[in-house]
Amino acid sequence: MGCFDDFFYRIENNALREIAAHWNEARGCRRMPTWRDIDALKIPRHLPIVWSLRYDRETERFSVRLAGEDIRSLHPDGRRGLQLEEFLKQEDFQLIYARCRKQVLETCLSRDHGVVFHFPERSCLGERIVMPLAEDGENASEVFGATYYDHSQLADLTGARFSFENLEYWPL
Repeated sequence: MGCFDDFFYRIENNALREIAAHWNEARGCRRMPTWRDIDALKIPRHLPIVWSLRYDRETERFSVRLAGEDIRSLHPDGRRGLQLEEFLKQEDFQLIYARCRKQVLETCLSRDHGVVFHFPERSCLGERIVMPLAEDGENASEVFGATYYDHSQLADLTGARFSFENLEYWPL
């Protein structure tokens, strides 16, 4: 079984499986797809949970390319072009930056499940996948992810902190 297959079969949530399947289909015979290969019309129901961060190798900084509606409900200032350190709370920045940078530099897929967000008085269970994108199909330049969580149980989304419980990586 290949790396993508192992990654794919570990994904539990159907929406995340559909997003991962689209990523795999979009890459064709290349190592990974480009941003242009990701077709919103193929995953329209899942757009609220997807997000993407572009990596600048010169400055070693990420900027927001896309933050779906559910992601923006946790981070309202998710406008395109915003630097990652401006988008996230300082206490979350290093955690997210390290994970995403690893995925760009080491070109790998990741999945975590269990607690995906902590709130002041509760934790939020879910699942998150992150997959690299490459402008040339070979050298990662971006991460494309999706986070599923049951937000219907959360009346107040303020104070959310990221969590990566049960984090796994798969090299491409």
